[in-house]
Amino acid sequence: MLSPARNAAPDTVRTPTNAAARKAPESALALVPEARGWLRGLAANPAAPESVRDRLRAAGRAADAPPALTLAGLADAVRATPDAAALRVRLGTSELPDDLAEVALRSAPTDEETVSRAAGAPWRETVLWAKETKETKEAKGTKGFAMHDNVAVSARSPLERRRSAATAIWMPDFDTAALAADPDFTVRMLLAWHHTYAPLAVRQEAYATWADPAWQQLGMRPGFRADGLVRFAAHPRPYARMAALDDPAADFAALSADPSPTVRWWARRNRHLPWQQLRALLVAHPEDAAANPGLPPEVMHRLLDIAAIADVPPVDTRGPSRRPGAGSSAGS
Repeated sequence: MLSPARNAAPDTVRTPTNAAARKAPESALALVPEARGWLRGLAANPAAPESVRDRLRAAGRAADAPPALTLAGLADAVRATPDAAALRVRLGTSELPDDLAEVALRSAPTDEETVSRAAGAPWRETVLWAKETKETKEAKGTKGFAMHDNVAVSARSPLERRRSAATAIWMPDFDTAALAADPDFTVRMLLAWHHTYAPLAVRQEAYATWADPAWQQLGMRPGFRADGLVRFAAHPRPYARMAALDDPAADFAALSADPSPTVRWWARRNRHLPWQQLRALLVAHPEDAAANPGLPPEVMHRLLDIAAIADVPPVDTRGPSRRPGAGSSAGS
């Protein structure tokens, strides 16, 4: 008996009723306009099971499963693939959003959020100042150099000294909580970059809003979690709203109607998209719906049924069977 999810697809799309259409895939594709998009999307779906891929391969429509795409992986793909045709193949989409490069590479801002860098930032002199201060205090017998005595929590501390403190991972009593609440954006970003165990909130802020390419590594560090990224869903910059989609608690209905074409495209292919919304996309955006990793496998097979892609019989890997007594000696 089919599950409710598998029964859902025929209620949403038109099923060819002509028996000849079921035998001739091209006829079926003509009768169901969405079917071509489903086939493209399923071929690009990283979660499509091998049984789905076997059916696609048999119809000459799929290669091996592509890797699951993350925000950082999307940025890498866009950066490394300037040719639009090649990028469409790499991303498994027939159309690229108009603002994809601008949003994926976070290239629009021109303020300090863009130009501040995690590596090579001009804070070397102040880092040396902090180190010399530490050595001076230790020479005087003061144990455990406390940053809050000099830089971290002092509102009177010069900006460059607070920035240097954010990079100084060797300071034993480093007050990360104070710097995580610093009003200067660059202080917080340098803290998130240089300190693996900085407060999660500031690491999430850097992951969602920092335009420096260093943000791509933050999501892979120990202890990073996506829950809480939903707070960036109303951020003015589209790449921050894309980051909010990593959080299962995001408002997918709102972000699916985002002003940015890239945010809308990313939302349609997000594995956390609720089933009712994903089901509606099978008609409205068939390729993106079929490429969504959250699409149930039984629905994938049902879409192939409607598109008249024949089942591939399973391969028997048990080897040849032996009759009872086969191979025994005649004289035994």
